[in-house]
Amino acid sequence: SGDLVDFNAAVKIDNNTLTIESNFGNASDNGGNVEFAGAITGASNENLTINTGTKGTGSVTFSGNVGAASGSTSEISTVSVTAPTAITLAGDIVTSGDDGDANHPDITLTGPVVLAKDGTINLVTDVGATLDGDITITGTLNGTNLQTNALTITSGAGAVSIGGIIGAETNGALGNVAINATDSSDTGTVSLAGIGSGTAASGAGIVGTVSIGSNATSLLTLAGTTYNTDGTTIYESTAANNKILVTGTDPVFTTHDDAISFENGGILLSAGEFEVQSGGNGITIDGRIIGTDSGAQTESVKLDAGTGDGTNATITLGSTTGIGSGDEITSITLDGEDGVSLS
Repeated sequence: SGDLVDFNAAVKIDNNTLTIESNFGNASDNGGNVEFAGAITGASNENLTINTGTKGTGSVTFSGNVGAASGSTSEISTVSVTAPTAITLAGDIVTSGDDGDANHPDITLTGPVVLAKDGTINLVTDVGATLDGDITITGTLNGTNLQTNALTITSGAGAVSIGGIIGAETNGALGNVAINATDSSDTGTVSLAGIGSGTAASGAGIVGTVSIGSNATSLLTLAGTTYNTDGTTIYESTAANNKILVTGTDPVFTTHDDAISFENGGILLSAGEFEVQSGGNGITIDGRIIGTDSGAQTESVKLDAGTGDGTNATITLGSTTGIGSGDEITSITLDGEDGVSLS
């Protein structure tokens, strides 16, 4: 209808499913905004579905936790939110780990997401219960100006997918970010479309420590062209060949005098030059690096640790099989002013 739907107190769902449609069937040019002033809880594996339509200016705002705070028991099973303008989170979203309506206990946020808590927001579907749900964000993921917006995502065996760029908007950079970073237990796949913009420090999409994946992550897909972070940065998967897929064309991974590492899993390139620049700190790659176009020679590797200080601007390649297999890699550049270590 385009009208505001406003809940100005805490909400408890006690009837299996709460569905809010503010633009049913996209009938209006704009879906009404939906706002929750307090926490949302359930009685026994309830489901929450909010849809402001896929066109216009509809937005959804959560001022409190959905399900529970991280570490507490949730009785919300599935959370599905659609809003074309913004899905604003000022609290945690935690699912129950059990089916509420024959679906996995997933968190699905369709639209751009904005973090609005000056602290850490947790999205959790691994609570040690029956099922680990997937966590999906289809749009961009940004913070709020003048806040430190940290994010922790924990899905266990569930898949994590962020389809838009993290921290690319003006003043939208996040603080510390950890996505399925718990070793041994976080086995689900992780897919990211990119972080930040450009290669300057001002374009960093995360300003703080970055930990993407764990030593148990079954597959890490880095599908974008830009990964610009300003903090110690780790991209990690299980220890096997071709477990870190770099599928963007001519991707550039940038830190700013911060160590960056690709841990355990081997890297499989898809298109163009794979470039890593650390601005004066160490670059570490544990697994082998290979391309996908044997004979075509369309992939290349450029690792640049920046200006040396006698100690930190190093490159370390841990795989005994190194870079390339056959002739798919056309060129290799290793620039470590303080040392290059090859296994």
